[in-house]
Amino acid sequence: MHFYESSIITTKDGLHCQVYGNEHPKEAVLVKPKYIPTDKIESSVLPYRFISSRKMNRLNFWVEKEGLRQYIENFTIAYPYYLYKSSFHDSHRLFFAVPIEQIERIYFPRRGLKELMSMPLEALDPHLRNVYQFVQLLVQSGLRLKDLGVTYSTLMGHYMQNISDINIVVYGKEQFWKLMSFMEKVQHPSLRWKSDEEWQEYFRSRKRRRSLVQVGRRTIPRTRISYGSSNGC
Repeated sequence: MHFYESSIITTKDGLHCQVYGNEHPKEAVLVKPKYIPTDKIESSVLPYRFISSRKMNRLNFWVEKEGLRQYIENFTIAYPYYLYKSSFHDSHRLFFAVPIEQIERIYFPRRGLKELMSMPLEALDPHLRNVYQFVQLLVQSGLRLKDLGVTYSTLMGHYMQNISDINIVVYGKEQFWKLMSFMEKVQHPSLRWKSDEEWQEYFRSRKRRRSLVQVGRRTIPRTRISYGSSNGC
């Protein structure tokens, strides 16, 4: 089985993890733990979420440094089998990985989006209707539905109305740049680019530091592109 970037893995002990990269060790999948149950470790420095009937911490790396350091140290004690030791890196480099035998379920962005787009529009709530209509716009670029996926809270079903982002996955470098070229030119009443000031305010509201990069005539965050106003989930 191939573990694509941005797939979500739930583990047998309740962690929700995002897959990072498209190549992985034979015995494990490289991830970032995203939501971690509070039964073994807990930190008031990290945000809380109630997901899958459990109290969770969301592992954000931009929180107060000492609190994060202590939480990571506690994580290595509580979940030592989720740490991967790479023979290509020194011992100070920390990798998270889910052992194959610890996987409970895998949520695939492409499969999830295909299921969503097969739904009758009138059966969807406002958030999912926005996703549906946004994807309809994206495929006007000439991409096929199978070139796209959706991840994070939309894929998992624990999004917050009027707050959660729409996190789209694009499969293939050529497809990505084709879509970016389309987004440079497309006009839509519900779509606009944030100004640099709005992006900076967005990052400040999340207590993140992100640099901006120029793409064509647009300035966008270096790590991702988002549309509309949201506070994230």
